[in-house]
Amino acid sequence: MDLAMFLTGIFITALALWLWQLKKDKGWVIGRWHYLLIAIWASWTAFGAWLTVNIMADAEFVMGEGEMAGAALAAGIFGGVSVILGLIITRLIHSKNSLKTG
Repeated sequence: MDLAMFLTGIFITALALWLWQLKKDKGWVIGRWHYLLIAIWASWTAFGAWLTVNIMADAEFVMGEGEMAGAALAAGIFGGVSVILGLIITRLIHSKNSLKTG
């Protein structure tokens, strides 16, 4: 689990640096609500990864087959929502009406 959280931190840091570089190079003005949406997405993704890793680690020893299937379903739901939120945020950031050039 530590590796998953470490990799998530690296990904979030890379995303923040990429946005900062776009802001600097292209003169984009990225609003606070963009950053808020990205923070919500990153939190949702990190929580989903943490929950999935913890449930699946415990499911092997404690839960039966049905509970493991439920854990897999939860992982799919968290992953699906994470992808949808990521696509929405990417679309909002790259929208011409959303960003202002300075």
